[in-house]
Amino acid sequence: MLAAARLRAAALGRDVTLRVGNAMALEAADASFDTVIFCLVLCTVPDDRVAIPEAARVLRFGGRLVALEHVRSPNPLLRLVERLWEPIGVRQVGDHVLRDPVDHLASAGFTIGVPGAQPPGDRRAPRGPPDADRLTRVLRQELMLRLAGMRAGGSPPDP
Repeated sequence: MLAAARLRAAALGRDVTLRVGNAMALEAADASFDTVIFCLVLCTVPDDRVAIPEAARVLRFGGRLVALEHVRSPNPLLRLVERLWEPIGVRQVGDHVLRDPVDHLASAGFTIGVPGAQPPGDRRAPRGPPDADRLTRVLRQELMLRLAGMRAGGSPPDP
């Protein structure tokens, strides 16, 4: 993944530093990153409640956490299936399907934004209020992100 991310960054002319690390104990100084990206990480780390504050620790003031995660279903029938699958998924592939990182983001000091939404302080014409129900569904279904990721706890991807 890192090799693909490096190629993509070079093709876009971006100067980026990509690292693989343990999401629950990042080897970085406080406030040392502009962006932390979680791509299907919070469902696989042993404790997402540790990984989220760790991301907050290494982000500079005003930094951005970008995450793409699956979350537990709000549908009671699907939630039942997830409850039945959870012990098998955790044992076989380390995947916690009942997690919902949205639950822990605010307590770590994060606010949730939606891709394409008008950033705070943007002086362009307002786009109008988003549909609240749709916004809630989007936020609950996945925390949107873009990027190659890191996979905590596993072997590092090819450099």
